[in-house]
Parts: sequence; C-alpha cells; structure tokens
Amino acid sequence: MSNEPVVLLHGFYHGAWAWTDVIAELAGRGRTAVAVDMAAHGLHAASPASAARRPFDPVAYATEPSPVSGVGLDAAADLLVTQLDSVGKGKPVCVVAHSMGGAVLTRAAERQPGLVAHMVYLAAYMPASNTPCLGYPALPEGRDNRFMQLLVGDPAAIGALRIDHRSPDPEAQSAIREAFYGDVEPSRAAAATALLSCDAPLVTTPTNESRCSRRLLRPTRARKPIVRTPAAAQIVQART
Repeated sequence: MSNEPVVLLHGFYHGAWAWTDVIAELAGRGRTAVAVDMAAHGLHAASPASAARRPFDPVAYATEPSPVSGVGLDAAADLLVTQLDSVGKGKPVCVVAHSMGGAVLTRAAERQPGLVAHMVYLAAYMPASNTPCLGYPALPEGRDNRFMQLLVGDPAAIGALRIDHRSPDPEAQSAIREAFYGDVEPSRAAAATALLSCDAPLVTTPTNESRCSRRLLRPTRARKPIVRTPAAAQIVQART
C-alpha cells in the first residue's frame, strides 16, 4: 500500500477511542492515522432516558424508543464520506473497518469511490449484495455469534439494537467481555465496556451492487459471498 492516511472505523457500540493503541502503533511505523466515530456512536451517541433513570426500570429500558432510530445506513455512510473527505482533503485514503463498520464503509465507497484507495475489512461485515447483515448470524457460519445474545428488547419496536452494558450482573458483564473483548485483560475490558454506547442503529440494510477490479487477500476460511465494490478501491479482508 502507498502512504495515504489511514482512517479507522469501529464497529457497533464502540467509538474512535477503540483504536487508540492502533493509532500509536501506526504512528511508530510512520503512518498517519485518524479514528472516526460512526453515526450514533462516540460523540454522536444518544442514550434512552431510562438508561440513566434511578431506580433502574428494566422494562422501561427494554421498551423505550431509541433516540437513534432515525439513523440508517445511508446517514451513516454520508457521515463517513464527510469524514473521509476531511481527512484526505478530497484525495483517496485507506479505510480500515471493523465489524459492522464494514457495511458502512461499503455503502460509503459505493457513493464516493474516489475517496477510497484501499478498503480493509478487519473481522468486518462484507455483505453480499441484497443481503442484510443481520441475516448472517442465523447462518451456520454465524453459529458462534455472541453479539445477538446481548440484545435487550425488540429491535423492530425500539428502532435500534440495544445492550445493557451497565448491568451489575456478573454474568451479563462476562457475556459482554466474551462478545467484544475475548482475552483482553479484565480491567482493560471493564474500562472499555464503560465507554460503550447503549444503542446501535439499524444500519444493516442490504448494499447495492457495484463492481470491483481486484481483491488483494482472501481470508483463510471461506465466508459467505463478498459484495462487489467500487472499481477504484483495492480490498483487503483481514481476520483476527
């Protein structure tokens, strides 16, 4: 890859803060890197009022409509396009997306392919055209998915994918650690958990079909079909 800036996009519930160590590592290797917040996350996040109400009412928390219910895939992609344009000053950049950030990156690159030089999918969703991301956990390849088990309430009713990361229940906290942080040191995982957002918007609608000139790297284990993405971009899919 050439020396264009690297833009780092996190997955659901996280924020630009999740890339702190990666930015430091890239800086040590002489690469300029910027982490951005996805729509409805980080400094763009909004929580239901019931999340902070005391005493805590779990029923209210599971049923209150989400303040980010109006944020869809197009809005998330529009924000990322603005961020890419700002970082690259109109020139193409390398974008690394994690988890559901992959769906947002795909849509953003479809809209403005000239802003993306390389698309790196780090354990990220690369949905096949006309396939919603949330359909994948129901497939055999998604049998080990732990994310869906964390959901509170009915996503269709509240308009978001809600988790209760503030739960004092040790089993709930353990489930969050297993879903997001694996073997991360417990105190560091707890600090990260405290920074999570409550609601992730339903930015999981199918992508449009476009074209791709080449793929640089395939994962070791085959996954479901990769979306055909803009011809200007080179694609890397990485696994952890």
